[in-house]
Amino acid sequence: MERALKTVRTRVPAAVPNLNAARDALITKFRDEVITNITDFRKLSKIATSVGNLGVQQAKARAAISDILNVRNKVSIQEVYAEQFEMRYDERKVTLSIDSLLEFLKVSVESGGEIVGEDLKARLVELKRLIDQVLQA
Repeated sequence: MERALKTVRTRVPAAVPNLNAARDALITKFRDEVITNITDFRKLSKIATSVGNLGVQQAKARAAISDILNVRNKVSIQEVYAEQFEMRYDERKVTLSIDSLLEFLKVSVESGGEIVGEDLKARLVELKRLIDQVLQA
C-alpha cells in the first residue's frame, strides 16, 4: 500500500492532498472488504502511471484515484481499474507482443524463412485470418 501511495503522490500528486487520510481510507476499505486483495494496490499504481505510460489525462487518473480514496464511495481499486484502465494496458501488452513478433518475422524473412517451422506457419495463417477479420470490421 505504501509503495502504491508513493507512486500516486509522485505521478498524480493532486489526488492525495492528505497522505494520512488516503492511508486510512485504503485500510478502511480493506478491512470492510471493499478492497479484497492486497495485490490490488499494484493496480492503484498502474492507474497513477497510466498518465505517462498510456497517455491518460491527469484529470481522469486524479478522479479515479479520488473515487478510490473516498471512504463513502464503496468502489474498489479493482472495479475502477477494470472499468477505466485495464483495456488500455491490455492494448499496450498486445502492441508490445506484435512488435516482438514483427521483429522475429523480419529476421525470418531476412534469413530466407528458415527459422519458421510448419507449426508456426499454421499459427501465422490463423493469425492472418483473424487480422483480416479485425481489419475489415
